[in-house]
Amino acid sequence: MILFPANNKPAADLVLIVLLSIATFMIGVYTEFSESLVATAQQFERLQLDELPLALLALSLGLAWFAWRRWREMLSELEQRRIFESALETKQLELRDLSRRVTEAQEAERRLLAHELHD
Repeated sequence: MILFPANNKPAADLVLIVLLSIATFMIGVYTEFSESLVATAQQFERLQLDELPLALLALSLGLAWFAWRRWREMLSELEQRRIFESALETKQLELRDLSRRVTEAQEAERRLLAHELHD
């Protein structure tokens, strides 16, 4: 979006959501969607369609809660992964150091054997 820099995606998303909500409201006001929905629902009262908006609201709130929980789990898993990767990097450095020390010890032993064989 032009209003925000590229690295500010959440703010741009929020502005988009607000604009879409306002546009939806304006379209609903212009078309009198709610009134036509109530009139249509009156024809099918036996099916209880007038309860549908409340049920859809509950569904959308439930899905938002579900998404929030998954997001929190993802953040937790990412933090654990960072910790594990940091520990892995430390172990790799230790292993590299041990390998270097083993190689140096082998070379020292070879030099010592070569020196003893030479004498």
